[in-house]
Amino acid sequence: MITIRRIRADEGMAFRAIRRRAIGESPRAFGSTPAEIEARPPRYWEERARQGAEGVDNVLLVADHGATWVGVVAGFLDDAASARGVDVVSMWVDPAYRGQGLGRALIEAVLDWARERRAVQATLWVTENNAPAMTLYRRAGFTETGDTQALPSHPELSEVKMVLDL
Repeated sequence: MITIRRIRADEGMAFRAIRRRAIGESPRAFGSTPAEIEARPPRYWEERARQGAEGVDNVLLVADHGATWVGVVAGFLDDAASARGVDVVSMWVDPAYRGQGLGRALIEAVLDWARERRAVQATLWVTENNAPAMTLYRRAGFTETGDTQALPSHPELSEVKMVLDL
C-alpha cells in the first residue's frame, strides 16, 4: 500500500536520496543538477525536511511504499504574510509507479495543503517537452499562462508556467 504523507523532520537524507533518484531519472525535468544536489551539505537537507514537516510556509510530501519512497512533491507559499499563492515544485513519481494515479494524488495532497492555508492560486513550471507531466497537470485543472522561461539546469530548454485557481 502506498501512503502519501508529510515528510518527518528527521528524514532529510531520505529526501536527498529521492531527489538524487528523481534528477538522475529525469534530468531535464528539474531546475537543479546532480552536481548541485551533491554539493548541498547534510544541514540543507535536514532543514528542508524540518520545514517541510512543519508545513507552515512550505510542505514536503512523499509517496511512501513501505520502506521505499516512490514519489515526492513540495509546495511553497509565495508570500507567507498573505498566503495568496503557492508554488508547486519537485514533483516526481518513480517510473515503475506512473500511470496509477499517484501523480494526481500527490498534486491533490499539495493543493489540499495550499487550500488549508487559504491560498487562492497554485503555480508550477513544467518543461515544455514533458508531455506526460503537462497532461497530468491539465487533468488536475492547471492551465498554461503563455509565460515561459529557460530551465535553469538546461537553459536550451523552456519551461511553461501553469496555474490553477483554488
